[in-house]
Amino acid sequence: MQVKQLFTDDENNATDQTPTASFVFDYEQVDDNPESGDIDHGLVTVTHDGGDTINDQELYIRGTGFNGSGITDSVPASSTELEDYVADDTGQKIDRSEEGGLWNGTKSGDDSQITAGDRENIYVQSDFEISVNYEAQEGQASATLQNGEGPDA
Repeated sequence: MQVKQLFTDDENNATDQTPTASFVFDYEQVDDNPESGDIDHGLVTVTHDGGDTINDQELYIRGTGFNGSGITDSVPASSTELEDYVADDTGQKIDRSEEGGLWNGTKSGDDSQITAGDRENIYVQSDFEISVNYEAQEGQASATLQNGEGPDA
């Protein structure tokens, strides 16, 4: 057997491997509902904090508490559109997702790879419970990489 054969991955010996990566969840409350039992609304930024690079077609956000409508219950102005109250440091509206599914955030790596520092902004209720999941396009590999929850979960 030649040395090259020892280090060449052939299709018959390929194993399903899940990436190792960490993610940080940063929740910012946008709509405070002071009434008892009312759900607050906000934005959670999920950031790839380090570890392996992941293909954008293999990373999913799953869970509950998404504010899919992008609408708040009560805001301190004439508009009920949550996006009217979510902006970055320069005042520009933040790109965001309104529900779970494939990663819909930044992709800084080659060929749409998600690398450390990439992030996704998601409209959520304050009782959200979400996870970042890896699901291989080929093979059976899948794993929950990180879980996050809101302050009222």
